[in-house]
Amino acid sequence: MKNKSASKNISTILTRIFITIYLFVAELQIANANPTYCIPQPSSYACQQMYLGKVKTSMALINFSDTIHPCPLSSYTDHSVTKTVTQHAGGAIKILACWGGSDLKYNVYVDWNNNGVFTDAGELVAQFGGTGGAWDSATFTVPALQPAGTYRLRIRGEDYITGYPTGPCTILTYGNTIDYSVIVGEATGVTTLDRPNDNSLIIYPNPLTSSSILQLNTKANNAEVVIYDVLGKEMIRRKMDGNKMEIERGSLQSGVYFVRVRTEEKQWVEKMVVQ
Repeated sequence: MKNKSASKNISTILTRIFITIYLFVAELQIANANPTYCIPQPSSYACQQMYLGKVKTSMALINFSDTIHPCPLSSYTDHSVTKTVTQHAGGAIKILACWGGSDLKYNVYVDWNNNGVFTDAGELVAQFGGTGGAWDSATFTVPALQPAGTYRLRIRGEDYITGYPTGPCTILTYGNTIDYSVIVGEATGVTTLDRPNDNSLIIYPNPLTSSSILQLNTKANNAEVVIYDVLGKEMIRRKMDGNKMEIERGSLQSGVYFVRVRTEEKQWVEKMVVQ
């Protein structure tokens, strides 16, 4: 009887330990899915005369452009929902910053593991600025094995005489802090380096409502058309007969897509919006 009672007690204890661990892991996953980030205290001079006024990206699948004016007294702006840059794992993102008032030095962070901090190895992705020019820039690469998802990006500007910001949440002397988001999709071979600026590929009307015409204004034989969503998922694949074809909405949901036309010699990519 004692052995049975002891076994039952051990079983109960192990079950409670398992439940406790399970709940802890579940809470940790929920916290990491919606991490809370530190909000820097206002800079010493509330970004008086020296602040980060404009930020934009290039080279990514989808880029953004942002203007901060006037600089808020809090020295902090959260645009992580409204301003996002989309790129596939292993792809490059160029970030450009323009100061207002006087030259700045910039730190750029990305929380690649979504744990709510920017201090882990590899999360300070760029340091640049202090050149005296209005626009300064740096390029960083999304890790090759980065899972698809949304990640917080933070850029901080500090008075160039003071030097680079000393951390992702420290008090600045003059500058300010802005948060954005990086959306990582699956690699598709579609990059802005492939996108022409010679109107070789035209989609009209764009945005698409029920159907649009895809027209390739150059000679192409045995072309293949593939449509991807912003996360790199293939939605449609068809052969192109001639230099023009109709794209029907079908099951495409409202959103942004990329249309790639590829031959044995070349490929063209264009962004398409479905309403």
